[in-house]
Amino acid sequence: MCLPKLVCIVGTTAAGKSDLAVALALQFGGEVVSADSMQIYRGFDIGTAKITAAEMRGVAHHMLDVVPPDGAYSVADYCRDAERAVAGILSRGRLPVVAGGTGLYVDSLVGNTQFAGDKADPAYRASLQQYAREYGADALHAKLRAHDPEYAEKTHANNVKRVIRALELYRATGKTMAELAAQSKRPPRYECLKIGLRFADRQELYRRIDRRVDAMMARGLLQEVACSRRGSVPRRRPCRASATRSWRHTAREAYPLTKRSPASSRTPAVTPSASSPGFSATHRSSGSRWTATAKKFSTKRKKRWKIL
Repeated sequence: MCLPKLVCIVGTTAAGKSDLAVALALQFGGEVVSADSMQIYRGFDIGTAKITAAEMRGVAHHMLDVVPPDGAYSVADYCRDAERAVAGILSRGRLPVVAGGTGLYVDSLVGNTQFAGDKADPAYRASLQQYAREYGADALHAKLRAHDPEYAEKTHANNVKRVIRALELYRATGKTMAELAAQSKRPPRYECLKIGLRFADRQELYRRIDRRVDAMMARGLLQEVACSRRGSVPRRRPCRASATRSWRHTAREAYPLTKRSPASSRTPAVTPSASSPGFSATHRSSGSRWTATAKKFSTKRKKRWKIL
């Protein structure tokens, strides 16, 4: 049986995934399917490094701006919607190019993972979150170790979200994460060419990250982060994006929240500069925050993909 063909491009932050995806789509008549867990949310375009219309160069892009910032969206939701996008591209006789840094999205889509439905228990989840606040992440991690030592060994105690999810699933199914993963495997849906991007000279990657963050600052990253702090927005998922999370403290200094009249509560009109309050010279050296992120995630990615 001949399976539908698609291309997957993965790699660390600022490796050039989006540019390569566009180039391949233009060369081979394709359309791009984003695989980024932050870019599916509307807004927060700067902090999530969302591709611009100019950078798309006329290539159709899918799986961007799918849900509102406060919407819930799981990997199962992504696979359902991405499969529809891929099917539409194939029906038009074009090549699907999947590109993004969320490895779980890519692995689940390409691997045709079967999900066991929504096993979330809001009350139980809230109790675990409260337990972590009262007794600490290590105590919560010990609970996971008692039920699923294999997954506990792979998951750091500070990754409270994953620890809680594993405990939820164990309570709902009585199965460990490894057992659930084995149960979810199905025959592949696509014939996939996987392309992994890396830099032989890591310093060049870090320089690319520096340039990206500088460009973000010039576009108004601090303003975007400052706006995200108003109302209930800080709990919205795009605030977890690396750039947004890293600059939240700086935004608090540059734009402290005060009681304002409705007319004065708009987004600051001036792009923060070296003279902005709370913006010191050390903030220009922004790559150190993201280069650490790049090192962390590139190591994880190598374990799942054969990097070319």
